[in-house]
Amino acid sequence: MFGLARRSESLKSKPETYALEDAAKRVLEIARKEKLPLAYIAARGGEERAQYWFANNLLHVVSGEGRRPDTDETEILSREKIGELTLDDDMRALRIRGAARPTFVDLRVSRAEFARYVEFVRTTQ
Repeated sequence: MFGLARRSESLKSKPETYALEDAAKRVLEIARKEKLPLAYIAARGGEERAQYWFANNLLHVVSGEGRRPDTDETEILSREKIGELTLDDDMRALRIRGAARPTFVDLRVSRAEFARYVEFVRTTQ
């Protein structure tokens, strides 16, 4: 009985989603550790921009999640939905270039989409 209680507690503590900036950081670490080609490509704009590159690429390869600033409801961010939007430098919002108000905030990636993206990064040559 105690084993089941402990197991359910550990499952609750694992996030179902990752904040976009955290997901990008994790992918960058994996890519560097495994010396994957995309780590080099991401760093071409400067080491400080490599995480941003992965965040932006992640949104264009797999579906992320976000919400509009005036609602609590999360939406799936398909490539079509984010088409002309620009990712903020802090990787926390998508907005129309030059717009004061973001279109989507609280950007996240599900664990399943994160895993799909890591596989994509590992197979890209």
